Amino acid sequence: AKVYRNLFIVALVSGLWHGAAWHFVIWGVLHGLYLVGERAFGLVGEATPSVAASGKEFAPNLAKAFRALRTFALVCLAWIFFRVETVSQGFTVVSKIATSILQPAFFSELLALAGWSVGVPVLGAFILIEWLNKNSWNTMALAGKPFLVRWSAYTVLFWFILLYGTEQTQTFIYFAF
Repeated sequence: AKVYRNLFIVALVSGLWHGAAWHFVIWGVLHGLYLVGERAFGLVGEATPSVAASGKEFAPNLAKAFRALRTFALVCLAWIFFRVETVSQGFTVVSKIATSILQPAFFSELLALAGWSVGVPVLGAFILIEWLNKNSWNTMALAGKPFLVRWSAYTVLFWFILLYGTEQTQTFIYFAF
């Protein structure tokens, strides 16, 4: 019980640390509930290197793929509340997603918004990197890779940021406090 309480408090305080607003509190509460739920339902250890992504198998089985999608969806849900200005905006976004996701046009509009030409290849590259490094705890770690691989990755990342990074400037979030 103490572990559950402490996990929840740390997540809640993390939300408050980002700002004294209810949407940050909800972000922290959701993460706290996720952490407590993970412990309570015995899901801890699913992401250890020996069980990560797809382990020694060629591809992940359906259960592992479902767990990855579940985690991704829950974290994205929490991040909605982190990004909005008010709690009501957050619930509006969640409501629109929940009602629109069942409509066929939702995914085509989403991909049009994200951009097929950049989004799909980048997503494919990340999935390929993840799969090639499936037995590594940190799939993006380049320290142990050969010189050519490291510097190729650095160069691609540099050009990607330069070409597709935002041209707008925003105040660093922590300068607002």
